[in-house]
Amino acid sequence: MMMSGSNKEMHVAGVVVRCTAGRLLEVLQNLSDYPEVEVHQTQPASSLLVATVETSGLQEQVDATKALLDIPGVMDVDLVYHAFDSAPCLEEVCAS
Repeated sequence: MMMSGSNKEMHVAGVVVRCTAGRLLEVLQNLSDYPEVEVHQTQPASSLLVATVETSGLQEQVDATKALLDIPGVMDVDLVYHAFDSAPCLEEVCAS
């Protein structure tokens, strides 16, 4: 869970990343440089991967998702899910 400073939100996006044929492993290696990204599934035959992007604000979410397009071998990033929650709700969950 990523929450920093006075920004008390948590944004989670689910994305499908389409890679250039044969470059999925290279993309996966480069994703290790993005701590806010967690890969959940890969489909090597289609050069696709499913990941979540967790950030502490909306602009950070947009920037992190757009940054994936700059990774060599990434052709497209499709946003398939986005949710956010604020600190009071998160504190209740953490307290229970």
